[in-house]
Amino acid sequence: MVGALSNLRPEKGLVKLLHAVAMVRDRWPEVRLVIWGEGPLRHELESLVVSLNLAASVKLPGSTEVPEVALQRSGRLRAPVAQ
Repeated sequence: MVGALSNLRPEKGLVKLLHAVAMVRDRWPEVRLVIWGEGPLRHELESLVVSLNLAASVKLPGSTEVPEVALQRSGRLRAPVAQ
């Protein structure tokens, strides 16, 4: 599982991340992504998850008060950066 903690904002590259998951899912159907956070991009990301048929692979649980626990559950961490 790949995890990301982020403000859900356009400059974080999360739309690109979802498209990347869609690309690799066909080859690795077990791929999983969890994005913790809130922000103005939430509705767009939720819609993109549906339109890319990623509901089984991607979760957007919202913000977390214990980021350490969220990160421990992730096998990998993707650190969103400004594009």
